[in-house]
Amino acid sequence: MGIASASFPTAPWDALTSFRPSRMNNKAPDDKDWDEMVAEVIAIETAIYPSVADSVLWVAPHGVAATADGTLLNPYATLLAAYAAVTADNTIICLLPGTHVIAAEIAIDGTYTGLKIIGVGGSSVTILNVTATDDQAISVTPAIATAFAITFEGIDVQQYAAKIGLLIDDTGQTANPITVNLKDVKLTMDSSGDSLDVVHAVDIGLILNIEDCVFTGLTDLDVASTSDVFTIRGGVLKNVATNATDKVMAINIFYAVLTAVTGGHSSQVVSALHCTADDLTMFVSADTGSQTSTACVPLS
Repeated sequence: MGIASASFPTAPWDALTSFRPSRMNNKAPDDKDWDEMVAEVIAIETAIYPSVADSVLWVAPHGVAATADGTLLNPYATLLAAYAAVTADNTIICLLPGTHVIAAEIAIDGTYTGLKIIGVGGSSVTILNVTATDDQAISVTPAIATAFAITFEGIDVQQYAAKIGLLIDDTGQTANPITVNLKDVKLTMDSSGDSLDVVHAVDIGLILNIEDCVFTGLTDLDVASTSDVFTIRGGVLKNVATNATDKVMAINIFYAVLTAVTGGHSSQVVSALHCTADDLTMFVSADTGSQTSTACVPLS
């Protein structure tokens, strides 16, 4: 009997509860039914474990620290505990729905690359920083000579009291670029805090990909390399400000809502496609250099 193909179900229990004629007729599953169920279970496992090289650590607000081992049945109780347990590149940390309270900054160094921190359940996964001593909820500070990449997806980071949601600092990086991917991430700050702060002090490329994100605080970017690339695809960002001296940064913005893009070097290139802003005359300030705007309209 061959194994049928199947897409990843919308919920794990679909493999056991989806419609099949044999159930409607109160008959035992036939070969075709079993074939479909096996295919769906394989699809679930494939989605949870994308490749043999990847390891997955699970985190749940209801996790019990004393028995936690990072499996789905015994998840870690905190993101801090899960990150401390990372021992290999390409590790995936899956956060189950709920509010994940962090008592201290999540400080991510360059020990392991390819790390993915993913919320399972999208906006229902909240990371709440309750400490008043750390300046940011999450920091990414690689200090290595090899390329480094990290991905955040499907989380809502909440950080208040004039603090920073996500800090990226490559001051210690000695060679090769850094890639940071943010997808479906919400960085919720108060009026005086930065959602994203990039401290970029060395002439090593920074590739920053932001897709379908919402930043309620300011976005502050340092430019230090001619190979820096900043790409926004969709989402809502507040006042993207770039700080540069003699470097050029390519900013590509597609289908996004922004208050403004300001700062930068006179040779900096900003390309905007199908974007909206509250004041298009301030969309890019005079010292930013080249701007190409296509089908961009002011907010009504």
